[in-house]
Parts: sequence; structure tokens; C-alpha cells
Amino acid sequence: MARMKGTVIRSFRIESATDKELQEEAEKKGISVNGLVNQIINKHSSFDRYAEEYGSLTIGRTLFRGILRAASPGSLEEVAKKLGKELPREFMNFWFQKIDLETFLSYVDILCKYSGFGSYERSLREADMIIVLHHQLGMEWSILLGHYLEEALKSCCSIVLHLDIAGNTIKMQFKVPPEYTNSLIMS
Repeated sequence: MARMKGTVIRSFRIESATDKELQEEAEKKGISVNGLVNQIINKHSSFDRYAEEYGSLTIGRTLFRGILRAASPGSLEEVAKKLGKELPREFMNFWFQKIDLETFLSYVDILCKYSGFGSYERSLREADMIIVLHHQLGMEWSILLGHYLEEALKSCCSIVLHLDIAGNTIKMQFKVPPEYTNSLIMS
């Protein structure tokens, strides 16, 4: 039987109730239990272990939206810019042990994929990187997240972006420095 490249076979003992829950969840998602367990392990390996060590907090969307709505747009932008200068640098150093455009893009990917910041698409058109992020948390989240990422990119990579915020969508566009063009085309 041919094996997938880069995989290993490992067996685990789990409680029967957990096995039943995994089977039910995999069936709902239309994937195998093996695929589901791989997703869970990948999330732990890529995010949860760092988030736990770093002290991340998980709260429900309704509570988070309520907190956001209690703040003024001006205060959200101010907080976003302050935190955008500090937190992404700390996270990237912690997760990747380096800070550059590639780790910034990986940072955005991880936050969207595992933290529920939103879903996003990115494209490279000649020397312009375009990132469009969509979420369901309202204009307040767009203001906070957009200005947070804008400040992060400026602080971490000395790149200034054009930011367009509209409802639940954030569009970021910036010139990719020549030293990154080839590596970003490949990814």
C-alpha cells in the first residue's frame, strides 16, 4: 500500500466515548476520522500550543461583538494601532523566531484559520499584494482588525498599505519589496 509523503503511522488509545464523538463529527464534516484527527493535531501543533503558552483567551462571538459595539470607532482605531505595533512582533518572534513579510503573511493565515478572525484570500498582481479578509463581526471588527494589521505590517516590515474597510470586509493592498517577489510567487 502506498503511503502519503511525509506521514507516519501512529496508534493511540482513546476512550470509547471520544471515539464515538470523533466518528460523529467526521461524518458531519464528510471526512474520515483520520482526516479529522489530523486537523485537530495540526491545529494544536500550529496554534493551540502557542496560544496556551502565550495566554490567549477564547470568548464567544456574541460577547465579543458586544464588547466591540461598546467602543467608539476612534478608540478602536487607537487601540488597534497601539497593539499592532507590539503584539504581532511578539507573536512572530514567539512562533517563527523571525519577523519578515513571509512570517507576517503566515501570522495572518494562522489568525484567520485558527482564531476565527475571518476568512481571507490573497493574490499577487505584478508587485502588488492584495489581501481581502471577510468576517461576520461587523464594522467595529473591520476597523479594529484593519488598523491592527496595517500597523503590524508597517512596524514589522516597514511596508505601508492602502486600507479599504467596508462593513464585514477589509481590503489591504501594498507593494511587495523585490526581495520577496519570487518567494511569494511560489507560495
